[in-house]
Amino acid sequence: MTEAQIAEAVRLVKPDDGDNDVLRQIVGKSLVQWKLKELGKDDISQKRFGFYVGTSSENDIENRAEEEGVILSDAIWHSLNADIHTLERNACDVLRKNNISCNPESHDDNSLIGSAWIESYPDPTQTSALPSAKALKMVLFARNDFIGTYDESFEEFDPEKKIWDGVSSLGQKLIDVSISFLSTEELNLDDWDEVQQAHPEIWGLRNEAKEYLDFNTLLGPPVENRVHVKNVNGVPIFSVRCPGCKRIHGNFRTFNEASSNQQCKYCTRDYVDMMLKANETGKYKHLLKKHDKRRSK
Repeated sequence: MTEAQIAEAVRLVKPDDGDNDVLRQIVGKSLVQWKLKELGKDDISQKRFGFYVGTSSENDIENRAEEEGVILSDAIWHSLNADIHTLERNACDVLRKNNISCNPESHDDNSLIGSAWIESYPDPTQTSALPSAKALKMVLFARNDFIGTYDESFEEFDPEKKIWDGVSSLGQKLIDVSISFLSTEELNLDDWDEVQQAHPEIWGLRNEAKEYLDFNTLLGPPVENRVHVKNVNGVPIFSVRCPGCKRIHGNFRTFNEASSNQQCKYCTRDYVDMMLKANETGKYKHLLKKHDKRRSK
């Protein structure tokens, strides 16, 4: 079902309701399912992209040390190099805590480079596995920039400051860390950004959107097709299942004839008898019961 078809269905079902119409709200949320279906032709967790963990260059460290009045001896450089390896390892842990799996693969002078992928989880209300909201937030934030300890951006994704675990106090003064991503084109980030901005509730633990994302749930279970047709010597003969006793009776010549005579003669006779008895006794209350519950086999 397309977005236009859903909108037309809403107009036909509830053309005059006001702004607070619950059905319109539910159908609006069902459009999210339509959007996810368009995005989710394959699982986003299968899409690999690159990541960089950058640390301060030697020149940057020397400039910062001069500002701090620190003389960089061989022993201090040895300690700082150990801090850099720790920071790179911690940065990978920060990625993983934000539900971005990563695999370090190579190293240049100032950066650890590797491949990454967003974790996703199955959800029976979705057309495909739903990407982690935390991972999407981080990738969307850093896709055109980087997340760095130069400002407070890093703390948004590492509030407990785990990036500094095991790093010397001097290393924390002289070294900065940044995380950035590349080759994210296949993730369709613009589309996911639109969905996350417009419908953040779909990542909630329990919400109405996840219960009603499938538009077909609005229609309820399919209506039972009680009319059947059989070809007898080239002539269509229609029969129908009685909604009361469930008997199949037939020999109707058209679909409309069968559909308009669904109640069989036995149930019709019982109903006439009940009406006659009700007229005699003056007790009509039991006639308000649903017909298909009065007699069944």
